[in-house]
Amino acid sequence: MALVGVAVLLLLLFTGVVAYYLKITTQQQNAYSGQGLAMIIKQEINTASIVENNYVRKIKIPGQLDGKPYKLAITGREVTITYAGNDYSELLAVNVGAVNPPGGGVIADVDVVKRYLTIRKDGAGVITLAVS
Repeated sequence: MALVGVAVLLLLLFTGVVAYYLKITTQQQNAYSGQGLAMIIKQEINTASIVENNYVRKIKIPGQLDGKPYKLAITGREVTITYAGNDYSELLAVNVGAVNPPGGGVIADVDVVKRYLTIRKDGAGVITLAVS
């Protein structure tokens, strides 16, 4: 009888350890997804800042990250992804001239699978962003 009690106790302990590590793994996956998207957008905008004028680039950004909605905000010299209750930020090399829609915020819709971020650098060297 004591042997059965020990076996049940070990099974409960094992289940607790597995649940703990599953929770940590999920949190790390969320961090990689949010930070990865912020870094991709940062690299694209920084590339636009160092190339010749009259540059236009259209990149795909996902409507959702791992099936969950997120918020993208590009303000001044910062790209911020708000995802799964956390903010992931990357600093830009330059100030962004204008962001369309105004305010720089884009909230992903459940129905939208992909969005496009258009990066333009005009003849004067001003970088503008638009989301479609």
